[in-house]
Amino acid sequence: MISRIWFVALAIAVGSTSLLGQSTVEGLLRKYNNDENVLAFNLTGDLVKIFDEAVGDQEITSTVDNLSVLVFSSGDGLAKRDQERVKSLLKEEGFESLINARGEGGYGYIKIYALDAGEHIDKLFAEVSAEERLIYCTLSGEIRYEDITKINTDQFRNLTNLAD
Repeated sequence: MISRIWFVALAIAVGSTSLLGQSTVEGLLRKYNNDENVLAFNLTGDLVKIFDEAVGDQEITSTVDNLSVLVFSSGDGLAKRDQERVKSLLKEEGFESLINARGEGGYGYIKIYALDAGEHIDKLFAEVSAEERLIYCTLSGEIRYEDITKINTDQFRNLTNLAD
């Protein structure tokens, strides 16, 4: 009898831990980090310098302290259930659609969602489909709207080559 109680308690603890890990977009995406055909990386620290080439000589006042990227090199990316869960979590966390665009000829797309904090954005979530790759990206920090307009997005075209 006591062993059954321990077993049930352990099952509840393990189950709730896995659910808690998936209560945010980042937590849900984290489970794909070690999948085959997935390149995953997470950078922390003062990351504004990685955007230097994309902004040229313009000054950026934003801070970026975390960048997480998943690049799926083949297949459909996230499982259908997880795709729906991401949409749900974005709404629950208060993200708003910032950009939703298709590539030339309807090939590829980019969807960017922002968590607005008034004068700046706390988090960005991006889903990009291009050249048989599916990329999910989360970026957090204090991202100023005026700095977003300074970025030359042509500098990021090579991102799809990461999984090669």
